[in-house]
Amino acid sequence: MSEESGSLGRAFGAAVPAVRRLRGERDALAAENARLQAQVAQLEQRVERQRVHKRDLRRRYDEAAGLLHSHSFDESALSYLFVATYGRSGSTLLQGILNSIPGYLVRGENSGALLKLHAFHQELASAAERNGPAVATTNSWYGIGRYKRETATALLRNLMLAGLLTPAPDTRVVGFKEIRWWTEEWRSLTDFVLEVFPGARFLINLRDHESVMKSKWWAEMEPQAARATLLDHEAQLSAMADHLGERAFTVRYDEYVGDPDALRPMFEWLGEPFDRAAIDAVLATPHSY
Repeated sequence: MSEESGSLGRAFGAAVPAVRRLRGERDALAAENARLQAQVAQLEQRVERQRVHKRDLRRRYDEAAGLLHSHSFDESALSYLFVATYGRSGSTLLQGILNSIPGYLVRGENSGALLKLHAFHQELASAAERNGPAVATTNSWYGIGRYKRETATALLRNLMLAGLLTPAPDTRVVGFKEIRWWTEEWRSLTDFVLEVFPGARFLINLRDHESVMKSKWWAEMEPQAARATLLDHEAQLSAMADHLGERAFTVRYDEYVGDPDALRPMFEWLGEPFDRAAIDAVLATPHSY
């Protein structure tokens, strides 16, 4: 082998490790590039999902806004009536009697929606009042002062009317009956209802406690505890009636279920004609309690 060939061989042998190293670096870069491309693809997919979600939220918002503002009823012509009671008091029957009056629409229970809306409203209104309207961007309560009571109550009324109560064009009086009014802040709750539903009136429905205690979950309770709970409920309802004054009227299931004429004073308070035949038809139809 010539000296030149030997030099070439030695040079080639020396270059082999470098070539292998470069190939390894190339392969590592290719793998890193593939990994980064996969991450980019995943990010693009996330961005697209977020875009779809945003479009869906916008669509649902527009639909909800449309429902709130496309009324099939004249809000200015509506009066409001709520039935306040405890469970198994016969209030569903009273609900049926009220719905027999032309132009009345009294819905059933809604899991104490007004209790939850009251808590929401009071929390934000109190925070806005504490912090004031001019909260700087550097303040942790920035923007809370934009919560306005009058605007909020109008929107809450709109929400309840358009989203839950949905009065018909011929509805004159709308409301619901509910068995969940129990809170230490019942005065504030009652005033909140009057704030959201101006001029609202309340029917207080009571029933003999011993009869209530024989029904459903009351019968599963220890009698003394059940009796004490009913006494507490009735005490709050009585206090609510006193607080409301002429805006409240109390009826007793045990009286009107046996003698429908006992409801005549209630109809006078409502300002509606007493239709005995319509009431008898309701009483002849089975109702839950």
